[in-house]
Amino acid sequence: MKNLFFLCLFVLLSSCATYEKRVEKEEIRPPEIPVPFLPQPEKEKKIVLEGPKELFSFSLRDADIRDVLRAIGRQTNYNVVMEPDVTGTCTVDLKNVTLQAALDYLLTPMNYVHRIAERTIYVSRPKIETRIFPLNYVALRKRVLSTLRGTTGTERTAKEEAIRVESETESNIFKTLEADIGKLLSPDGKFVINREASLLVVMDYPKNLKDVGLYLEAIQGSIQRQVMIEAKIVEVELNEASKEGVNWAYINAKWDDIIMNMEQVLVSPQTKYFNVPRVEEGALPAPPTQYLRFGVLSGKKLEAFIDLLKTQGKINIVSAPKVATLNNQRAVIKVATEDVFFESTTTVTAGAPATTTTTPRYVTVGLVLDVVPQIDEHGNITMNIHPVLTEKLGEARSGEAGTVVTAPILAVREVDTIVRVREGESIVIGGLIKDKKIEVSTGLRGAMDIPFFGGLFKTKTKDVVRTELVIFLTPKVIYEKGT
Repeated sequence: MKNLFFLCLFVLLSSCATYEKRVEKEEIRPPEIPVPFLPQPEKEKKIVLEGPKELFSFSLRDADIRDVLRAIGRQTNYNVVMEPDVTGTCTVDLKNVTLQAALDYLLTPMNYVHRIAERTIYVSRPKIETRIFPLNYVALRKRVLSTLRGTTGTERTAKEEAIRVESETESNIFKTLEADIGKLLSPDGKFVINREASLLVVMDYPKNLKDVGLYLEAIQGSIQRQVMIEAKIVEVELNEASKEGVNWAYINAKWDDIIMNMEQVLVSPQTKYFNVPRVEEGALPAPPTQYLRFGVLSGKKLEAFIDLLKTQGKINIVSAPKVATLNNQRAVIKVATEDVFFESTTTVTAGAPATTTTTPRYVTVGLVLDVVPQIDEHGNITMNIHPVLTEKLGEARSGEAGTVVTAPILAVREVDTIVRVREGESIVIGGLIKDKKIEVSTGLRGAMDIPFFGGLFKTKTKDVVRTELVIFLTPKVIYEKGT
């Protein structure tokens, strides 16, 4: 019984001692003190080594930027140099970012810049810097000018005048750069373009310099793309069934799977004849109303389409040139001859005999195609096409016997259009109809070919053959290796 009493007393005292020790431990435990502006390293700050770079994670709310930069310097063992006007508060929540990225996120919204050199972080307001950008662009300018003297008119009137045919086209990337770069600069920014050296010098804040660099990189990638334009010019000697021109309705019905459309474009009946000789009023015929046709061939069925044209008459491939050009730059395809005439100028001086000076002049007779391709981001190509067809109708004569001066009589037909195609599709231009005089020999077969005596067995007659010129343009994007 006594032993049982001591056992119970021992258990009771042991229980009381344990309870008092636990309560005393809870009472003396120090309360947790929150970190004033930086997180505790073991909870908020985490440094993970990734090769030579450290990654940072921290969260800040309305923290003083100077205190934050000092804390970063202590954590990274970097010196920190700040200009006196670096002030303000920041709020960020970053996870696993490099020191460079962390500084960008902290300072860029506050319009501060930084640089790191010799384990020192320098922080200041942006300062104007100078950067030189190379410009690998081409400025193109083309001007065609000619003055012809003769007679012009419409169906009812005719008058003698000097005709000045002037054409000027300009594709100047530098003018575009001047306008666009000026919009990217700050009010304090300046720039200079040296066209001879193809250099751009920009003086502005780093952010604006970065914007200029991105802009130049974007347009350079677009402009430096190239397009190969494969042209095929086919002359169709129209048969009796197609005297009015190629029957495009028949072509559409027969090959609807390869031709998308053949739309008509009216060439104005007021198209002028150049250097028509002097005629009485009302005697000058009006140029005929003509329609040009534009269409698109899908796929790679160009040869099949040309074979189909044989149903309209005899086929003759006049030319098949190829030309490569940069994106948005002009390419010229010319299938023509240079006709020469002479301009005579007489100078009379008192007391001296008159002197006459003759100067050669040149005009282009034939077809000139002016093409500007534009490539979009999907590889589609928009073509600005300007075909000009010049035909010599005859010659005008002026002067007295022994001093006759001649000049060509020209008919000019031209049109401007814009067509969009996928790469590899072909643009079709038709409707360029003209009458051609030819000499036809008929006679006894075999005998008419005998040398010297063949003329006794044949007769020569002059005939007029109507032809239509059909132009095919196939643009293809030139891709660099590895793209």
